Amino acid sequence: MSSNSLEKFLTDKNLSLQDGFLEIGKIFEDKESHILKLYNILPSEIQNAKVFFDKLRKELVYDYGELFEINGVPITGANKFLPIRNLYSAIRVASQYLNSQQLQNYISQLTNKSKHEDFLLEMRPLMNLKEGYSVEFENKSYALNDTNIDWLVDDGDKKVLFEVKNRLASFFEVMKQQLPDFSVKPNAPTPEKLFRSIETKFKENHDNNVLQGAWINTIVKEDERKLKNAFNNLDSDKVQFIILGGWGDSPYFLVREDSQKSVLKECFNVKEDTGGGMVDSGYADS
Repeated sequence: MSSNSLEKFLTDKNLSLQDGFLEIGKIFEDKESHILKLYNILPSEIQNAKVFFDKLRKELVYDYGELFEINGVPITGANKFLPIRNLYSAIRVASQYLNSQQLQNYISQLTNKSKHEDFLLEMRPLMNLKEGYSVEFENKSYALNDTNIDWLVDDGDKKVLFEVKNRLASFFEVMKQQLPDFSVKPNAPTPEKLFRSIETKFKENHDNNVLQGAWINTIVKEDERKLKNAFNNLDSDKVQFIILGGWGDSPYFLVREDSQKSVLKECFNVKEDTGGGMVDSGYADS
């Protein structure tokens, strides 16, 4: 963000979501006509959301999240004031990969505040998808029973099928131990909750050219030992990988074989979290 833009956003009390889209679109080097096209497909409820520059996080945010209450303590912040960059990125991906009916349905779902972030995250894995992949949204042919799998991406050699989940259970589990006294060192969250319902979506897979798994966002760090144990307890014929990542470009990988990690990193054009960004061993019971 340029210094001129930063000064404007710090002082302007009448910012609009359109202002935010125009600024974020510049980062992607999108043409103004395309930026406005993306903005104009948003429902009016979202277009009219309050917008401001969050000085602490140093980013433009809009008020469309939910207020949490834990142990009688209201929680407001990143859960309520959401980055415009994420909204722009999600709409950008959706307009590129969804057909007209899917896009219409997706946009209408975004008005649901309780699920708004869930639907935004659904587009995150394709933000930097490597060129040359075909994409199918809500695949049924590989899904178990009468369900569907969020995404199938295929480069003609490898197929990657995956669900996208925005999990808050770990956050609530940790915060309930710490509120109202943050001096309490909490026990690690239960990682099995992250993987809830994922196995039920996939058929057994014995094809080395097909990978099945999930991209999962969790707000707090997970205990690495417990996380790996929970992953190892999943049916390896149904789930070959878990990517623990939010909107950043360095997620944490759980795989059955190291070679699978290389395929996934190339497919999603991401690095790997090796510095403890997504996992921790500092919990009371670690």
